[in-house]
Amino acid sequence: VKAMFPSVGTTSSKIKPVAGQFRENLNDLLRLCDSTEARFIRCIKANQKAAPLLFDAIPVNEQLTFSGVYESVDIRKGGYPFRLRHKQFAYRFMCINQGENFRKSYKYT
Repeated sequence: VKAMFPSVGTTSSKIKPVAGQFRENLNDLLRLCDSTEARFIRCIKANQKAAPLLFDAIPVNEQLTFSGVYESVDIRKGGYPFRLRHKQFAYRFMCINQGENFRKSYKYT
């Protein structure tokens, strides 16, 4: 029973508010995202029947169009970088930011 109802004075430092738990979980997620490099795999069905050795061009073309693959290719053909790391983006567009401390802390790598 004591485990279910701890006394008020003894465990108050161990109990975290919901906002604190959320902040901690969000920080863990951001650390994980910063430590990885995003890769996206797009699965395209070759046909509606899922049959081997059968290719249906119309649905494949629709899947490529609606998933943004063609748009990504057009952006790349235009000479624009498709994905920049956060530091690269911040360095490239630092003229928009007015904070001097921010400008000094980031280097293009």
